[in-house]
Amino acid sequence: MTSAAIWVFAPILAGGILFLLRRYEKAVAAAGTLIALLLAFLAWRLPFGEALPFLPSLTIQDTLIVLGRQFSLTDADRPYLILIYLVITLWLGGARAARAGKFL
Repeated sequence: MTSAAIWVFAPILAGGILFLLRRYEKAVAAAGTLIALLLAFLAWRLPFGEALPFLPSLTIQDTLIVLGRQFSLTDADRPYLILIYLVITLWLGGARAARAGKFL
């Protein structure tokens, strides 16, 4: 598993799924907030390039190669990932509290 797949492509997939379920506003807002909070927590706790403590056979690689291009998220990017996903958590939670539209 690669770090780019977890923090780039998984949120795009989750956003697409939540967009399809947009008629359930409260559930989608809560799920989006929890997904962003989970991604911030994973960025804080998961080691890059090492075996996972709870699943030793699985490691998080820092580079994903797609069509000859490399997408890299390293340990140096970890604080930015945490900050980005915490801001998204606050944004989505605040949007729900402010009763923003369902397309937010």
